[in-house]
Amino acid sequence: SRCACRSPNSRRWRVSASHHIPWSAMRLLRSALLVMTAAVSATGCGNEVGPSVSIFGTYALQTLNGQSVPYVVHVLGNPDGTMTSTRECIGGSFGLNGEFDTWVSSLAYRNTNRETSTGNVTAVGYDTLTDSGTFTTSNGSFQFTRDPGLMPAGFFPSAGEVTGSVSGDTLTIVIPRAQPAVIREHVMVFTK
Repeated sequence: SRCACRSPNSRRWRVSASHHIPWSAMRLLRSALLVMTAAVSATGCGNEVGPSVSIFGTYALQTLNGQSVPYVVHVLGNPDGTMTSTRECIGGSFGLNGEFDTWVSSLAYRNTNRETSTGNVTAVGYDTLTDSGTFTTSNGSFQFTRDPGLMPAGFFPSAGEVTGSVSGDTLTIVIPRAQPAVIREHVMVFTK
């Protein structure tokens, strides 16, 4: 059998038939490497919760203020009372990037116009609002900051403290009533 060896007087590797590693030593080395890999995986690092469960990645919106999506954000009527417009959040995602300590959210909406007298739908439209920013984290708790200069979008206020926490594969975000456009506190629950 042949093995790759390094010549003492050279930076090059050479193949030699005179050196070989006994099979029992190879098995011992392989077992030791497997144990070391398992120990490193179980230990994790500061950006993980529990053994090998990363808090970073993309989460899908499940509930908004305790209600499953689609969630009715508001229903507005026109001045003469003949039409209503319903805005619903129909889904979304929230991504946490641990390498750069950034986040991005995307919320999808459906807007439905109806005749008040008949209930007939006259128009349906869809739009998606995206927000992004940075975060700090400690022990699974987050403090989110919106990128400066972005127009207000979705539920994220342009000012105020947005907090969050991760438990298992669930990310919970609390958006306080921080400005007139945010009528109430919002609690959003996302899962991986």
